[in-house]
Amino acid sequence: IESDNLLGAAIQCIATRTVNADLHRTVAGMFASLSECNECDDCLAKLVSGGIVPALCNLSRGQGSCPEIQANCVLSLANLCSNEQVQITIYRQGGLDCLLDSLIGGACNRHVAIGVRLLASNPNVCKAISTNESILTQFIFMAKHSFLDYQRSASSVIGSL
Repeated sequence: IESDNLLGAAIQCIATRTVNADLHRTVAGMFASLSECNECDDCLAKLVSGGIVPALCNLSRGQGSCPEIQANCVLSLANLCSNEQVQITIYRQGGLDCLLDSLIGGACNRHVAIGVRLLASNPNVCKAISTNESILTQFIFMAKHSFLDYQRSASSVIGSL
C-alpha cells in the first residue's frame, strides 16, 4: 500500500469532479478487498491513516453512487471498525455518520448494523455519541426498525451510553 501509493492513487481517482461509474465501482470493490485484510491490524491502521474513511464516505454519498458502490463502501467501513486502534479516528473522520446515512438505503443492512455496533463499542466513541442529539435520534430510529440487526445494534449502543 505504501510503496506503490496505491491508496493515494485510488483516492485521487474518486476525488475528481468527473463521475465515472465504472471507475467508482472498481475503486469501491478494491477498498472492500483491502479492508478484508486479515494479515494484521497494522494494514487496517495504514488504510485509515492514509485517508480511506473520508474517501469511502465521499464515494458512498457521491453523485454516481449506486447500490453496489454503497454496499462496498459500507462493507469497507464495517471491516475497518473491527480494529480498536482506529475506531476513534474513523468516528472523527465521519465513518459513523456515513454508516448511519446508509440506514435508508437498505442495500447493506447487516454491514451497517455491524459497523455501527463495532464502532460504538469503543468507550471514546460512545462518549462522543452521547453528546450528539442528531446521532441519538438515528439510534432511536434503528431501535424501532423492523430489521432485527438494527434493533440489536441500537440497544447495544443505547445500553452503553
